[in-house]
Parts: sequence; C-alpha cells; structure tokens
Amino acid sequence: MDNSNLKKRLNTYKTEGGYLKGVDDELLVDILVAWEAWSGSSKDFYTSLGTSYRQMGTLMGRAKKLKREGVMPSTEFKEIKLQGGEPTAGGWLLCRRYDSALAGNT
Repeated sequence: MDNSNLKKRLNTYKTEGGYLKGVDDELLVDILVAWEAWSGSSKDFYTSLGTSYRQMGTLMGRAKKLKREGVMPSTEFKEIKLQGGEPTAGGWLLCRRYDSALAGNT
C-alpha cells in the first residue's frame, strides 16, 4: 500500500492538536505491513506518514500487540521448491547424524 494513502487514512484520526485518537485496528495492521516492507530509514517512514517518532512508536506497539494476539491475519506459509534433485553432501551428513542419534548410535 502506498504511504500517501496511509497518510490520508491516518489524518482522519488526528485531532486539531495533532494527536492521533481512536486509530482503527485495520489501519494499524496496514501500517505494520508497510513498515515490514519498508527498506528505508525509520525517520523516512514516519515522516512519509506525517507522524512523529513518538506517535509511530505507540502505533507500532499497538499493531505488534494485535499481531501477537492473533487479531491480524498472519502471512501464509509458502513452500519453496529447489531446482535439482541431488542433496548436498552436508545435508546428507546432517540427516545421517540425526538418524544415528535416533537409533542410539553416536
């Protein structure tokens, strides 16, 4: 999602004094997703949203709490298929050691 769109959505929750009040959980999730995809500095991120670092800290804290509590949908597991059929020697060795440990051999 574009940061200008997030900025417009955040501005609807700003009071006349510049405080953010009653920010919706869905918006918090969108901000957290945008932050996780952000490759620049944190200062550039919060200034692009028109917030201070203190406001952003509060919003991120609430968004991360939502994520921990399972309110926000987590990203689905994506299987990665490797090209080539031969396992590496190191991978074979690790599997061999694991099998030996299960059998009681060291």
